Amino acid sequence: MAENILVIGGGCMMQGFMARLKEELLNAFDDDRRPEMRPLQAIKFYKPSVLPNYLAWAGGSIFGGLEVLAYRSVSREEYNLNHQIPDWTDRITLEKG
Repeated sequence: MAENILVIGGGCMMQGFMARLKEELLNAFDDDRRPEMRPLQAIKFYKPSVLPNYLAWAGGSIFGGLEVLAYRSVSREEYNLNHQIPDWTDRITLEKG
């Protein structure tokens, strides 16, 4: 279930970070107070073909060039009116309705 985790950003490039993250996740999954997490015992990290500290920038750059940007953006006026960022999955579901 947790066998395809993508971790990005410069912080994940620190020595020992990924091992520590794996250890923390396994400890969280083994918590007696959260039995629903028990099946998540296999942790694997996806290794991107580019450096993790560039990955978010590359994704944002690609996203910024797509026509869908206008539909996935929130204007200042819309934010000031609602004071929240919409859940895009809800918005997509309502549009397809």
